[in-house]
Amino acid sequence: MYKTSTYFIKAQIPGTSVAELLQLYKQELQDQSVSKIELDDNFLTFSNDTFRFTLNRSDKFANFTSGQIKIEDNGPEYIVTLEADNSRTYTVAGIVSAAITLVWLISSNFDLSVLIMGLIIFVLISGIGYGTSTISVPVYFEGVRNDIERRIQSKEITYGQ
Repeated sequence: MYKTSTYFIKAQIPGTSVAELLQLYKQELQDQSVSKIELDDNFLTFSNDTFRFTLNRSDKFANFTSGQIKIEDNGPEYIVTLEADNSRTYTVAGIVSAAITLVWLISSNFDLSVLIMGLIIFVLISGIGYGTSTISVPVYFEGVRNDIERRIQSKEITYGQ
């Protein structure tokens, strides 16, 4: 399970509600073509199809199998928390390494050392995927927060798209 959080200071975005912030986060998820998005009281839940591959590395939510963005009103702040299941990283790594291993296995007349190479490829791909998401998602999530705050302050918002 992956978890990160950020916050909005209410005084910097006067008149903005939890519902409005959730709509803006929903727009972000839609922009990244997340497979399924559901809006509830103070949180969004989302999920991605297993076999949905993205070539755009900026689609940070594409790495997650499912997740939740929760916004809590904490007096002078809105606390925004992302909790997500990043097991999709391992599924994608498994599919890619299995495909590569199968091609190598067939072309090498079923040499068993290829299976070891397939395992190494799986470990490398999943390790790189997990490491990059661990480093880049908090930075990205904070960037989304900053962009939402900027849009609210400059009145560039369009809710409910």
